[in-house]
Amino acid sequence: MENENIEMETLQTESEMETPQTPEAEQPEKSKELQSAIAQKEHFKKKFEDSQKTIEELRRDPKFSNQVSSMDTMQAVRLSKALQGFSEEETDFILRNTPGKTPEEIIKASQDEWVKDAIQARRAKAAAQNKVPSPGSSSPFANTVKSPQDVNAMLEGKSKEEQSRLMQDYEAKVIKEMKAKGI
Repeated sequence: MENENIEMETLQTESEMETPQTPEAEQPEKSKELQSAIAQKEHFKKKFEDSQKTIEELRRDPKFSNQVSSMDTMQAVRLSKALQGFSEEETDFILRNTPGKTPEEIIKASQDEWVKDAIQARRAKAAAQNKVPSPGSSSPFANTVKSPQDVNAMLEGKSKEEQSRLMQDYEAKVIKEMKAKGI
C-alpha cells in the first residue's frame, strides 16, 4: 500500500515536471481534450469491467457450460466412418438433405436409401458421360492411326465443315491413344 502511494506521488511529480507552461489560449483546448480522453478512458474501463463480470457469470452458470457443444471422440469416429467413400460433392449433398446438423443426424442421412440411390444415380451418370465409345462406333476413324493416304481418301468428297470436324475427331483419338500407350 505504501509502495503504491509512493508510485502515485512519483507519477504526479513527473507529470507536473513534464507539463510545459503554455500560453493561456492553448490550455482550455488541451483541458477539453484531456477531459474527453479521461471520459473515454473511464467509459471503456467500465465496459471492460462489465464484460469481465458477464464472462465470469457465464463461466459459473451450468446451463451455459452445458450448451457448449463438443463432439466426443466416438461421435467423430462414427461420422468419419459413415462419410468414408463419399466425395466432397456427395458429402455436401448428404448435408443438404440432413434435417439437423448433429453428427447422429448426418450419419442417419448418409445411410438413408433415398440419399444412397441419388448418389448412385449421380455416379452412374458421371460414368456414362466419361465412357469411351465402343470400337464399333460410326466414326470413320474407329481404327484410329491410319496412313496419310487413308485419311485423304476418307476426307474426299466431304464439305469443309465436315472435313474439319472429322480431323478434330481424328486428332482427339490419336492423342488419347498416345496417352494410353504412354507416348
